[in-house]
Amino acid sequence: YDTLPAINTGQSSIKGEAFFVSSWAQVRKAVGTNVYLFRVTSYTKHWFDVSVLGNKNMTAGDDRQKKCNIYTTSNSEGKFEFNQVPHGNYYLFLWFYWDEPQYNVYGRITGTKRFGGLLYKVITVDGS
Repeated sequence: YDTLPAINTGQSSIKGEAFFVSSWAQVRKAVGTNVYLFRVTSYTKHWFDVSVLGNKNMTAGDDRQKKCNIYTTSNSEGKFEFNQVPHGNYYLFLWFYWDEPQYNVYGRITGTKRFGGLLYKVITVDGS
């Protein structure tokens, strides 16, 4: 980790928009959601596989890796941006959930059902 540049020392930017499309073609934007950018290292690969994909808690790891991680919050349209990102490979991820009312045959609301989940992508930032 000592040889890796801190995440806010590069020249590149990452911009995106986070949303789900429901099974009935309704777009749900991830408004006000934390969006994470973690540099891919041997530690973060293990952490991502176990904690994020495997949904299991891990004990605190090596504090040096924190300089390689950052997060931002999406805006009112689900858009987000990271600036000054050094070149390298990154996990870009977030968890996004929403509740939908459930109706009975008479059209009355009988409860809610939770939808959503994990959105992630491994991305490469080229340049310096």
